[in-house]
Amino acid sequence: MGNPTRATLKSFIHRNFDRLFINVKSEFDGMIDGCRSWPDVFKPATKTDVHPAYTYGVEGVWCVGGGRDRITPYDDTYGYRGYKVSNCCGVFIVATKTEVQPCLK
Repeated sequence: MGNPTRATLKSFIHRNFDRLFINVKSEFDGMIDGCRSWPDVFKPATKTDVHPAYTYGVEGVWCVGGGRDRITPYDDTYGYRGYKVSNCCGVFIVATKTEVQPCLK
């Protein structure tokens, strides 16, 4: 399995939009000329028509392209699985909610 690409991310978003969650960890803020952190919270994804080539139609997503997006698989213990994206505009996670497996002793 190779590294995830923007095509992988775009396909994941379009396949799972009806059950997609987003966690915007930080985003660019022109008032401070840098990235501002946000609370660590997953919210249901909402549609946007702003710059669809960069947002893939999801509020909070912003890919810069040109190989400058670092996309890594994401999987946490709370049942979210998807992709984490880091770039000069911030960090966000797009994921779907999966069933949490109980720990067996």
